[in-house]
Amino acid sequence: MLVGLSCRTAAAAETPADDDDVIEIVEEDGDGGGAEKKSPKSPDDGDEEIVEVVEADGDGHKKKTATPKADAAPAPTSTLMLRGFARATGLGGIETRPHAPENAPLEERVPYERAAMMQQVYAEVRYARGDSLRAVLSGSLAYSLRLTEGSALESGPARAIKSGQLEPVLREAYVGFFSSRADLRIGQQRIVWGNSDAITPNDILNARDMRTRTLMDPELVHLPTLAARANVELGRLTLGVVAQPFFVPDRTSLYGGSWAIIQPDTPRTQRRLFGLYARDTKDVNADDAPPGLVDSRAPTKLLEGASVGVSAKVNLGGADISFYYHWGHDRTPFVYLDPVLAKRIDAAPPGAVNGTVIDALLDQRKTAEAAYGGPLLLQYVRRHHVGFDASTTIGPLVVRTDMAFDSASTFFSRATMNSIARPTAQGVLGLEYSASSEKAVLLEGWYMRLFDQEVPVVPTLAQANTGPVLFAERDNVGVAAAVRWPLGGGFLVETRAFIGVTPRWYMVRPEVGWASSTFTIRAGAIIVDGEAGSTGGHYRRNDGAYLTARYTF
Repeated sequence: MLVGLSCRTAAAAETPADDDDVIEIVEEDGDGGGAEKKSPKSPDDGDEEIVEVVEADGDGHKKKTATPKADAAPAPTSTLMLRGFARATGLGGIETRPHAPENAPLEERVPYERAAMMQQVYAEVRYARGDSLRAVLSGSLAYSLRLTEGSALESGPARAIKSGQLEPVLREAYVGFFSSRADLRIGQQRIVWGNSDAITPNDILNARDMRTRTLMDPELVHLPTLAARANVELGRLTLGVVAQPFFVPDRTSLYGGSWAIIQPDTPRTQRRLFGLYARDTKDVNADDAPPGLVDSRAPTKLLEGASVGVSAKVNLGGADISFYYHWGHDRTPFVYLDPVLAKRIDAAPPGAVNGTVIDALLDQRKTAEAAYGGPLLLQYVRRHHVGFDASTTIGPLVVRTDMAFDSASTFFSRATMNSIARPTAQGVLGLEYSASSEKAVLLEGWYMRLFDQEVPVVPTLAQANTGPVLFAERDNVGVAAAVRWPLGGGFLVETRAFIGVTPRWYMVRPEVGWASSTFTIRAGAIIVDGEAGSTGGHYRRNDGAYLTARYTF
């Protein structure tokens, strides 16, 4: 069925960028495991930028400079820092095309967000005692209101205000111990691998919030996870290890939001099934789907979802090179709907679908459970990840590359929306010119190959997931770009874009803003479209305009 995005790279590409990343939302990153990034910094962050702080770079330790030996060592000093921000964002949808297939029955309608208002507060406390001890504690609080129209089982262009729940989230909470050549950090933390900005094939150690594309801050997009990581410096070589005892999936919307997986082009079976359940729930997310609808097999027990990763970084001839290996789960949910049940739902006559769906669920559940645990199965695929990145400078340019291979990545069949797991290989090549924090140009090219061999996940012969996949083709090519330029007097313009060559689609986000040392206000637009089955085509109704303001403290 459906859940998550086609893959992490496609998710990153379709995500409106935060203030310091190109397309990400994501997909938005901090310093990668390769060379220290020299990404353009945004005035949105004020004098003390509140981007997510990834100490060192996920696998390396900063070298200490030698200091003259004193007669008596000075007592270590303690520092305590509090910083954060508050942001308010208003978004209005400008789509005029139908929100669902023309003349679709009420149970097959897909809701559309005509407007939304989001408020977020982020705070972070950092404590340090000399150079040997650090502790970090951060959290966020978010609340949203949405004006929806065209909801399932509601006649006419009925509009309703949906009030989101207050969402308190513990972000980073860890303690770190440092020596001259080693460090150890234990607790909930954000760990970055890779050095690309827009598309990040090696940034796989943390989950992301993929329920909306209007999160502007990387601190709110990325979800720190419980981990222990250690780095040891051996001359030019730095070795790192990361262990995570629990698995945390991406937060993915299945149904109910404008960026949910189920859209008007989704097959009728899924629109009917979720339209029925929309009567009792506002939204359906992968991490809290109704138990009567979804049999979730996400790893929740201690060590059941455990993962481990190792990294090695070396500096050769002015180039920083890193290698990665990770054994863990793909964070996009693998969803599977019994094909027999799907046919019964699809064949139901309009108007009688409610009772028919209920009967089909009850009649088919026992058989489905005996086969694979259905009727709608949700689980996560284990895979091996191997990656590489490198970066260097050529005059005023920073040149970066990211490459990765995954033994299994989750996609969705366009015809049935059942998940498919296939091996993938990705490569990113980027160039960046940065004259100042307000004047920068970034360009990245991306290629991804889907291998034909399917990784078996569901133990049933009727896989029912042949044909093209959603969001991707066998060979995928795209270009991401960002341009930031000052106009004087605190004003600036910025444009971020992703252009898909294969498949053909685009997302463009132009904006203009004004910034002081602590306050920023920006106005912009999100423009997205593309061919059928592409990311832009699937979310083409989500054109919108927004106004966002941020106060940094």
